Amino acid sequence: MQKILKSAAAIFTAMLMVFSCTSLSVRADDGVNVTLNNMPATFEQKPRIINGRTMVPLRSACGVLGIELYWDASSNTAYLSSGDIKASHRSGTTSINVNGSVTSYDTASRIIAGRIFMPLKMLADMVGAKADYVKASNTVALTYDLGGYSVTVGSKTVTTGDNVTKVKSAFGEPQRISPTAYAYEWYSYGAGTDSFVLIGMLDGLVRAFYTNAKTFSYNGSVKYGDMIPADKSDKLTFFTDKFNGNKVYAVYVNQCKYEPSGYTSSFAVKSAGEELTVADLTNTFRFNYGVSACAYSNDVAKVAKKHSADMADNNYFAHSDLNGGTSLSRLKAANVFLKSCSENIAGGNMSAVMTFDQWVNTETHRQAMLKPEFTHIGVGIAYNSASNLKYYYTQSFINASK
Repeated sequence: MQKILKSAAAIFTAMLMVFSCTSLSVRADDGVNVTLNNMPATFEQKPRIINGRTMVPLRSACGVLGIELYWDASSNTAYLSSGDIKASHRSGTTSINVNGSVTSYDTASRIIAGRIFMPLKMLADMVGAKADYVKASNTVALTYDLGGYSVTVGSKTVTTGDNVTKVKSAFGEPQRISPTAYAYEWYSYGAGTDSFVLIGMLDGLVRAFYTNAKTFSYNGSVKYGDMIPADKSDKLTFFTDKFNGNKVYAVYVNQCKYEPSGYTSSFAVKSAGEELTVADLTNTFRFNYGVSACAYSNDVAKVAKKHSADMADNNYFAHSDLNGGTSLSRLKAANVFLKSCSENIAGGNMSAVMTFDQWVNTETHRQAMLKPEFTHIGVGIAYNSASNLKYYYTQSFINASK
């Protein structure tokens, strides 16, 4: 069994520990609206006004502002990062340490309905966002520069911070909108062609994008086939292909940090979106090498899903199941017509783009993805918190030509 690769950027979370604080009565009418760049921002719990200050749930506020969060339950401390900005805040206090400089505010963070709420201004100041209160609509309007990340695919360009109207004006209606492991939804365009791009939309704004199309150009400089540049950030990843001289084959920008509880609580819906994303990435990869796209087969996907679930539930990682079944025997048992088949499996990564990169950089996996004889693809993802790898992917290919 080949060694399972780990994602270079692992994001950790832990259970939040309740701490004692001054008891406050918070009424339903203490709520306040929050917008980001004139678009309504979404929170897991509604922001509140407490002692005249806007308080927001820490976890989802970090998602809105693109802040990476690591919670240390042993010290009740939130460690926050965004690019070169590193900060820490101990729950129940009024201060935050940003890059070694401590700033105090007049309101402490606190527990509300089992979630930690922090002063919005504390987080806004950390990343340099401007916050204005609009009394007429009871709204805190955040202004935050989400730009700086831009990709052109063919003749069309998308930049983080673009609104949905601008995206649709440039790219048209998406071929598919699918949920992801993150807070954003993928707007999929041109899968299996040289114009393929995934655009991550959250609250009407572009917060992510991915493309492995040969025509892409990142920020007008880095292109498909270039050597990897030196400048990278926690929100930017260039994927490279070790079988093609370690040249860049894809670019991924993600301003929304992964929250496991948000993914696993809606796993059936969100993983279905990630499964279709795997197919999009694979068909574009095939296009780049002059191979025809595979049609998506729900029947094949059901077999793949069942094998992933079996691995997750029984804590093993192998092509052969515990009854000695193989990919071929499982497909035949499901009455799937085929002339030949192949199967890729992966574990340990929750996202489609990270898992796909594992397969691109493993010889036997990429060979399966690039076989011209295959006509159909199906993908299945499973999760089990008690298993060693947590996330299990199965990608099945068949030749169903008559």
